[in-house]
Amino acid sequence: MSFKDSLSTQIRTFRLSLKLTQEQFASQLGVTFATVNRWERGKTIPSPLARQHLQKMQNDLQSGTQNSPASKKAVKSTYQEVDIK
Repeated sequence: MSFKDSLSTQIRTFRLSLKLTQEQFASQLGVTFATVNRWERGKTIPSPLARQHLQKMQNDLQSGTQNSPASKKAVKSTYQEVDIK
């Protein structure tokens, strides 16, 4: 399994563990539905900033503060394009 495949699987598994649709998950992260969809299909990967926000969301969930304002902070950089061959 490649890094992109592993990351896309992790993102989808995390979203599903929160019982969120792609649209709801995107809203929590401040990105578009299409961005989350591309991440989960392995077409693109989250930018470093988006990955920080995903990690923050995971940490907040583990510590019981998933609905904190920090976990809903918008991600300014939506995604990093990946050339898939």
